[in-house]
Amino acid sequence: MVTRKLLVYSLMAFGWNLWTIGGQTEERRWDIVFENMFAHGTKPLYIYARERDGEWIAGVGSSRNPRGGGKTYNRSWYYADLRTVPIRNGKMQGRFVLHVTPDLWIPYDHRSFTIVLDIDATVKDGRLLEGTYRVVKIDSNDPSTKELGKGGRVKGDARLTKQPALPENAVLQLHMQGAMPGGDPNCLERCLVLVLGLQHGKPVSAVHGRLNQTFDVTEKETFEIPPDCSLTVDDDRISGQIIVPGKTLDLVPCRYCFEIDGRLLADIVVGRYHLRIRIEGKNEMVLNGCFDGKLIRGKTPSLKKGDD
Repeated sequence: MVTRKLLVYSLMAFGWNLWTIGGQTEERRWDIVFENMFAHGTKPLYIYARERDGEWIAGVGSSRNPRGGGKTYNRSWYYADLRTVPIRNGKMQGRFVLHVTPDLWIPYDHRSFTIVLDIDATVKDGRLLEGTYRVVKIDSNDPSTKELGKGGRVKGDARLTKQPALPENAVLQLHMQGAMPGGDPNCLERCLVLVLGLQHGKPVSAVHGRLNQTFDVTEKETFEIPPDCSLTVDDDRISGQIIVPGKTLDLVPCRYCFEIDGRLLADIVVGRYHLRIRIEGKNEMVLNGCFDGKLIRGKTPSLKKGDD
């Protein structure tokens, strides 16, 4: 699990100290607090976001507890798609979607879901945000969603920073929550993990595994990058397709065909996936879900079965 401490350190290391990196566009890094979202409307939603010239590049959501640490809904990072609410004439207004990533426990059905929100906020001096928000729709009937709030105040602040350039060598770890079908319906460990070695933003080596309840990656297997893999990574985005040979939780051979759309904030990764699962002797399954993960900069992309 990517911890809050890692995010704070990443923001510090890749925020205030990035002025020496040439060729990178200056941007604002926002910390936005949506009050009364979680825990029966008593705890906030945090969205950490990158913005350039009023346009939102990436948004990472969290149910971080402002008192004592920990999380108040689940332990995953969420993808906040803020592109529909750009900052214009000192206003951030309109409707956007929060894609909520499951963890191994919450929601109980292990399915990603969306929260549609309306926001009406004023931006002052390009760095202070204040207003209100309203929950329009929650696309889930999971019992855990009954604890979500209906709206409240929103406030935020920004500072100038730069997103670090993607290095020549890196490792990308993605937690594809809820992707593994089959097995006992009560099984919690349905997160397929992809660990991809990158060179110049393209995968050159790969390991897949399974996330357990202590957040270790188990059952690791290397696999060949298929020739038709279109997955690419740049400073802002992860996108494209990759096919992963594996097994279901019933140990039936299958092929996981992922179409991935993700965003980066510092070294935190969030996004959505569209998945077709081709299982031997069965009809193709189709799933839509969310993922989180991390980018490890400068690490050798040569992976083997024992690597994380």
